[in-house]
Amino acid sequence: MAKHITNDQRNEIYALKRAGHKQKDIARLLHKHPSTISRELKRNKSESGRYLARGAKLKTRERRIKANARFKKIEHYEPLKKYVVRRLKKYDSPEQIAGRWNRNHKDQRIGKDTIYMFVYVLRGLTP
Repeated sequence: MAKHITNDQRNEIYALKRAGHKQKDIARLLHKHPSTISRELKRNKSESGRYLARGAKLKTRERRIKANARFKKIEHYEPLKKYVVRRLKKYDSPEQIAGRWNRNHKDQRIGKDTIYMFVYVLRGLTP
């Protein structure tokens, strides 16, 4: 069974919950594990304590954005960003940039692949 809930399934959960169905029945109807439905209802309930599909979609999207932001080291750390851009302008390779940065910053290491991804994003390309 796939564990992720789709937006269409969120709409179904909302409708079934509103119709008075129990979590166990909703899980069976959607071919999901009961704990998946329980987790979805718990994570995405509104301030009033009700499950709303639209709010669940927004909360899920915000969590995904936040989770993926941790992988964007360069964009979120201005000194590193300035360093990488400056070294790229001097035609250093990502391998050279990463090596020099890591030699001087043992607590915050960066990989060449991260720099390549940064360059791809800057150029509007897809890797």
